Amino acid sequence: ELLNGANLSRRAGGDSATLARAYISLALTSNMLPWALDGEELQSKSLAITDRLGDPSLTAWVYMVSGTYETGKGGWQSADAHLNHAREVGERCGERKSWETAMSCLGNLKRLEGRFEEAKGWSDRTMVASRERGIMHGVIWSHNGRARDLLCLSRLDEVASEAETLGKLLNDPTKRHNANENNNLVYLYSSIFCALSDKKIGVAEDLTAELIATVSKIKKPQVYMIQNVDYYSDILWSLWKSAPTKQNLLSYHNIIVKSGAQVARQFVTGRPMAELARGDGAWFRGKADQAAKHWRASAEVARALAMPYNAAHALYRLVDTGLDNGAAEQAMLHHLIEGLDIPRPSIWAL
Repeated sequence: ELLNGANLSRRAGGDSATLARAYISLALTSNMLPWALDGEELQSKSLAITDRLGDPSLTAWVYMVSGTYETGKGGWQSADAHLNHAREVGERCGERKSWETAMSCLGNLKRLEGRFEEAKGWSDRTMVASRERGIMHGVIWSHNGRARDLLCLSRLDEVASEAETLGKLLNDPTKRHNANENNNLVYLYSSIFCALSDKKIGVAEDLTAELIATVSKIKKPQVYMIQNVDYYSDILWSLWKSAPTKQNLLSYHNIIVKSGAQVARQFVTGRPMAELARGDGAWFRGKADQAAKHWRASAEVARALAMPYNAAHALYRLVDTGLDNGAAEQAMLHHLIEGLDIPRPSIWAL
């Protein structure tokens, strides 16, 4: 459909808002079809048309999508600039949908950068704006983002409140159509972490079975799902230590590894999570050398992508299992946590 729209617009001649929208949408789609679409070229063409036309409504939308595209490839500065430009233009011209979406996307961006307080701030602003307009999907997005940030900030009491609110919204037949699979996933893993924190292992196991069943059905992960693999991995890591039986955990973990690989194929920023999951699987199977190799690969690619949370996460696995190489990696872990300006996330080992 996008290709048809782009081709029709090109044959009509000249620049058009339709062509700019089609090009930037195809750029985002290129994450799933890199062999068929040149995302960089499509993004460049879309932005050039948008800038030439100077239509504020078009500018807000195209730059919002472009910022999302940059997020998936780890272009932190460009993503920040494009999303903020979309937000500022949208606010100025009254394009509230693009304005609110840009704020929510800024939350996703800052979350991947490991800047969780800032990410939560964007979720909070999105929630206020969405409530003001009665936009229920924006409210759900915001609870979703807040829950993820609070998990990484180790504020599990607040996570429990977010999960409860999400659960009510998702179970309300008048509101559930405003949600997507990611909202369900966040509700489930937030609830699992709360159950693990309260030592309700049976509850955590039941919810994990539901979580894994949901994950296994997702064929095309979106950019806002990139970090999810980390949360799944931490759940299995804790259950491996605390569950009375490990009967289903290895099969669950195979699904997590598959999900991680799928995300990493689409988005370069998913690679640290995919390697972490592979390392966990090797450890569960008693292959310590392979586990260490994958965790070090996770830390290395995370550092290269300027993703300090994920680098610290992988190093913590090495330290937690005694596979670290001593003072050097322990010092690097301490340095990364200190730079994040957060306590060591409790969800890494509940």
